[in-house]
Amino acid sequence: MNFGIIGIGCIGSSIARDLRKHQLGTIYICDLHPLHLKQAEALNLGDHYSSHLTDILPVCDLIFICTPVSTIADILQSIAPYAKENTIFTDVGSTKTEIFVNLSDELLNKIQFIGGHPITAQTLGNGPEAGKEDNFLNKKYILTPAKTVSDASLKTLTTLLERFGAEIDLMSAEQHDHILAFTSHLSHILAFTSLEAGKSLSETLGINIFEYAGGSYHNLTQAADGHPKMWSDILSANKASCHQMIALMIDHLQEFDQLLETAEDNDLQHHLEQITTLRKNLFQRGRK
Repeated sequence: MNFGIIGIGCIGSSIARDLRKHQLGTIYICDLHPLHLKQAEALNLGDHYSSHLTDILPVCDLIFICTPVSTIADILQSIAPYAKENTIFTDVGSTKTEIFVNLSDELLNKIQFIGGHPITAQTLGNGPEAGKEDNFLNKKYILTPAKTVSDASLKTLTTLLERFGAEIDLMSAEQHDHILAFTSHLSHILAFTSLEAGKSLSETLGINIFEYAGGSYHNLTQAADGHPKMWSDILSANKASCHQMIALMIDHLQEFDQLLETAEDNDLQHHLEQITTLRKNLFQRGRK
């Protein structure tokens, strides 16, 4: 089987590593950045390397589009007419609804497109060197297939991802975006705004409060290390769900603020014990 990877960044190179590890077929890598192609070749991530999509389209049976979410629909529309018949297309973007909105029904009726999003523990860094082998092992991998996708195509992609050790969940694009707005996108929003608030407080107090930041603050704001362009695209694409999650968080912050004001005896401790137990139960399996 011939696999195409468009965009050889963290996730694209992780896919390439697992394809290579399991010896699943021939790997065609396409990236516009010459340095990325050079690095991918040095790492032996593929069998063929090109900066031109037309070099890989006629031969690939399954193509992973691993580019920023704002580019996925345009790339798919531009390459689909030149791909071989029954080629399976999938992506790895963090939002899904906007991609489907920007794809015409006519195109979706002609191609096999399965939206995809691996919920990995490592997404920091960029380029081929940022990926790692077994990045999907024991991780959730969400698929949002177009309604016109055949059972055979869905099974082909599902079987492949299960070879990587991924746990596959099927859902609608809308459901995916709503869930991820809370579990991923809100975390980045909180990290960004916490740093903004810290800057404002530093200016008000006339002292650099970041010099006194401990591990908890570093953990809280780590998500702000994400690539600005990538996260601008993600948050803009999923702004409706993000608005709802921000409102939800504001409600709970206000409830917590009220608890601080009115709590008696051990009420606050009891409340925190419940939350601590919740976290332990939620993550008892751990992230491997």
